Amino acid sequence: MTRRARRICVANNKGGVGKSTTAINLASVLALRGHKVLLVDFDPAAGASIFLGLAEEVREEQTPLYTVVELLNGKPFTPFPYALAPGLDLLPANTRLSHHAQVLDRDPRGHFRLAEALEPLASDYDYIICDSAPTLGILMIGAIIACPEVVVPVQLDIGTLPMTIEFNDFVVSLKQTAQPALKVMGVLPTFNEARSKTPQAMLGALRGLFQGRLFQTSISRLRAIGDAHGHGRPVVLAQPDNRGAIEYTQFAEEVLRRA
Repeated sequence: MTRRARRICVANNKGGVGKSTTAINLASVLALRGHKVLLVDFDPAAGASIFLGLAEEVREEQTPLYTVVELLNGKPFTPFPYALAPGLDLLPANTRLSHHAQVLDRDPRGHFRLAEALEPLASDYDYIICDSAPTLGILMIGAIIACPEVVVPVQLDIGTLPMTIEFNDFVVSLKQTAQPALKVMGVLPTFNEARSKTPQAMLGALRGLFQGRLFQTSISRLRAIGDAHGHGRPVVLAQPDNRGAIEYTQFAEEVLRRA
């Protein structure tokens, strides 16, 4: 049976919700489970690339670094193998992606260029995970078309609810106009504080809005998660016994069950 990668996009139109954190931990757990995984950083801020230890390479523009821009420009695919999780490859980003977004905007098929570039790689991986830019623009559209199963991290703060509703409407519209295979696989609550009233109220609101699509797992607000990233490692590798690592592992197992 020919391998065909399952393509998942981690997306939200609001920054600071744990999007890149979710992408790198999901990709890492899948790799630890024996799957061949490609993590695509499609955000000019390059959070996923930095969190996996490429901060210096990302910030030094003169450093030779094969990025998603090179892939879009048709150069031979040369991913960055992440040594701490064998089976995980990273396709990094840097600020050049923001300039390339202007090129994509002028291209009548710009929305489809990432999907077209990733298509030849689908038989080499079990999962392609895309970390998208947090704006409702060409980069997010391209990421979602390329990886049409969408995981939506949502910070458990009432102020995020209007943007979450806006994002859901955006996904519905994109499904109708550009990508029939598009679906919200699930909404992942992040920055949970079990003893606080606001996060629990927000959980109730999300259950009502995304009936049946809310992941059972929620990710706690924990310093260990940020500390791990500061050392270029996802928390599931840096502190596997930490509650944050356990929660991200449980979330990844839910993703596997929702195949």
